[in-house]
Amino acid sequence: MLYDTRPDLNHREMAALYGAFSAPLTIWGQTLRMKIIPPGFHGRCFAIMRTLMQSGGPFGGVPAGFSVPLLGVRAAIAGIALITCAVGGLGLTAAKLRRAR
Repeated sequence: MLYDTRPDLNHREMAALYGAFSAPLTIWGQTLRMKIIPPGFHGRCFAIMRTLMQSGGPFGGVPAGFSVPLLGVRAAIAGIALITCAVGGLGLTAAKLRRAR
């Protein structure tokens, strides 16, 4: 046998934690977007958002593919985490997001 086919409990636990923390965030984010975006633009805005979200993997994979051999895995992950925090921090500058309840 070339590889072990037994399920790893750690992967299941990590998947459960991911689901437990990402599901409420998704609901909260969608609720904010629906409050801020005028109803007539929901379809367009959500389609653009989904397109950008789905293209993030391929577009992020290119710089990650070059940075891992140059910087190492830990440094590449730290860099990606910093970029993610910086982009998320830009949301704090949007006045409508801060006022949305």
